[in-house]
Amino acid sequence: MPDTPTPIEIRRIRIQHGLTRAEAAALIYKSVRSWEKWETGIRPMDAAFFELFKIKCLALPPKK
Repeated sequence: MPDTPTPIEIRRIRIQHGLTRAEAAALIYKSVRSWEKWETGIRPMDAAFFELFKIKCLALPPKK
């Protein structure tokens, strides 16, 4: 079973892909408040959501 991502990992990947918290949350159909809780460490992000986020980021067009 995959490990739960750390808040640092979640933020790093979001920023690496040039996404705001709102954009990242919308990408996996979650609320901005949920995303904020994951990035601040208030709640752990389920590994399945993190995997989905990473897969969807790969499909994004490159930021200019």
